[in-house]
Amino acid sequence: MEDENGTLPQQTSEPVVEPIDLIDAYTIGTWTEYIRLARPEDLVVLPSGEVSDQKGKGYILWTLYLIQDFLKRKGLEHIIQYSELDELISYLHQKYASELESTPRNIDENDLRALRRTVEIIITLLQQELSKRKTIEIEVHKGILDYENLLSTGLQPLFSYPEIVVNHIPEIVSHDLLESFKALLFDLPTASVMISLRAVEAAIRDLYFKLTNEDVNEVDSYPTWNYALSEIQKQLEYRKIRSKRLEGYLDFLREIRNSAEHPDKVFEINEAERIFVESIHAIEEVYLLIEKIQAKTSRD
Repeated sequence: MEDENGTLPQQTSEPVVEPIDLIDAYTIGTWTEYIRLARPEDLVVLPSGEVSDQKGKGYILWTLYLIQDFLKRKGLEHIIQYSELDELISYLHQKYASELESTPRNIDENDLRALRRTVEIIITLLQQELSKRKTIEIEVHKGILDYENLLSTGLQPLFSYPEIVVNHIPEIVSHDLLESFKALLFDLPTASVMISLRAVEAAIRDLYFKLTNEDVNEVDSYPTWNYALSEIQKQLEYRKIRSKRLEGYLDFLREIRNSAEHPDKVFEINEAERIFVESIHAIEEVYLLIEKIQAKTSRD
C-alpha cells in the first residue's frame, strides 16, 4: 500500500534470532532445576562469603550469575527484565555475600519463595523462546569424558590447576578447546583433533616468544611447529630447565600432528577424545612453565 506521497512504505525486517542448540537447552535446564529444587537453609554463597571458588563452583548466587550470563549471551535480555533477575541477584549479593562473619550464608524461606518465583518466570519464558527456535538432536558418546558434567561445569575440571585457565590461558586457546569439545559432542572427531592441535600450537607460540624474547607484533610470520619446538628445546637446555611431562605430551602430539597432515587421515572418536585430553595437559604444562619462567625472571 502506498502512502500519501505515492511511495511504498519500507519493509521492516524481523530481528535475527541467535540459535540455541540442545547443549544450551540442557545447560540452562540444569541450572534452573538446581534453583527450583533449592530448600530452606541451602547455601547462597560459600561459607567464606565468596560467590564461587577457584574451580568455578558455587551455590545459589553463582548459579544465578550463570543464568544471567547465559541469557545475555543469547540475546534474551527481555527474560532478565521480566523476571527481575538483576534485582534479585543484587539483593542476594548484598545480603549474603558480605565478608562479615555475622552475615548469613543460608537462604531463608522468604528469599527462597522470591527465588522460586523468579526462576519459574525464567523457565516459562525460556520454554516459549525455545518453541520458536530450531534445535539439533545429538547423541552423546560414551567415552572417557564425562560430557554431561562438563556441559554444566565447563572444561575447568579437566585441568589440574584451574587457576591457570583463569590467569594465563589466552582467549583464543580457551576458544579452540571449547570448539574441539563441541566437535566431540557432535561426533566430529577429525575436526576435534585439528582444533585441539591448533590450540596446542597457539600455546607453543606463546612459550616460544617468552623464551626467545621476540616481540610477537614485530614478526612477519609465526614460527612453524617444528621450528618452534626446536628453539624451545634449545632455550630450555640453555636455561637448564627440564619439564619431562611437557616433553612427553609434545612428543605424543608431534606424532599426531604428523599423522594428521596425511590427506586421507581420519580419526575415530576414541582417538580424538584422548588427543583432546592430552592437548589440555600439554597446554596446562606450557603455561605452568611460562609462569615458572616469569617468576625466575622477576627474582633475577
